[in-house]
Amino acid sequence: MATDNGEAAPRNLNRDPITGASDAHAHVGLASGSTAGGRPGPELSNEEVIALLGDLLRNAREAEYGFRTAAVAVDTPRARELFAQRGADCRRAGDDLAQMITMYGGDAAEGSSAAGASPRGGVEADGAAGASSELSMFDRCERAEDAAVARYRQALERNLPRDVRALVLRLARDAQAIHDQVRTLRDGTRTAH
Repeated sequence: MATDNGEAAPRNLNRDPITGASDAHAHVGLASGSTAGGRPGPELSNEEVIALLGDLLRNAREAEYGFRTAAVAVDTPRARELFAQRGADCRRAGDDLAQMITMYGGDAAEGSSAAGASPRGGVEADGAAGASSELSMFDRCERAEDAAVARYRQALERNLPRDVRALVLRLARDAQAIHDQVRTLRDGTRTAH
């Protein structure tokens, strides 16, 4: 297909939900070591990298707790299995973040405490009427994953070292996939009721 001036019309490329890059350019920022927005500048110091990774680690541990809590709060095997699997995924993400913190000379134990925190913005069963219904838990988990994806996007706006950027980008895409899966199941549950 051509435009009015005879040039080839641009293809309708899919956009990466995390970086916003088209399929043809999805890994340019990662490969070059620049930020997702292409902003040049000095990379973060080791201390800044450790602090950023520590925040992401706390969030991953909170998410693990939230998904495991959701798994025991619902009645259907489908929801229980999804939430338990997502809790395990968040544990692996936390382990990867902890390993990266250690590689940069930090203490991963300092970034892993989730005591007293509200898991990823509120994935918890609190005993209130309807709080543990499957639909309610899907809603809470989707909101929590929205917040998680936003945190990863904010981290990707920083000028991260290449290995840290690769990890954060992978975890951001994983969180987006979890979000999309939870939303799909939530919408299916909502339609069934």
